[in-house]
Amino acid sequence: MRKVFTTELFPVISRLDPSEIEDEKVKEWAERVRQWAENLVALLINARQPSATPVTIRTAAYTVTPDDDVLLCSGTWILTLPKSTDRERYYIRNTGSGTITIVGTNSETIDNASSYSLATGTGIIAIADGTGWWTI
Repeated sequence: MRKVFTTELFPVISRLDPSEIEDEKVKEWAERVRQWAENLVALLINARQPSATPVTIRTAAYTVTPDDDVLLCSGTWILTLPKSTDRERYYIRNTGSGTITIVGTNSETIDNASSYSLATGTGIIAIADGTGWWTI
């Protein structure tokens, strides 16, 4: 759809000049179509821009929040995941020399265990299923 619109349809619509139309209703319609096309092109251009991924750097005990996405951790301490909700996920990497122990909230498990040890230089994607956490 994006390719068809930007390469075939938009060039035709963008040449539409409502000032050359005598009928007021048709002129109004033509102006709305032209404006719609310009707005759609702006949306398509913005949709191709990568969004910024929030990166959180932590060096001491921390509880993950919904605002987190990528967590870079160093040291030896405990990282607590929030209550599991369906399809939630976090990217976690140990960038330091210690071991990060990851635990769930309210006894939720991680890979059916009470905790997960993240060794130096390793990373995981923690994915929630609504009742606990799984690692990839």
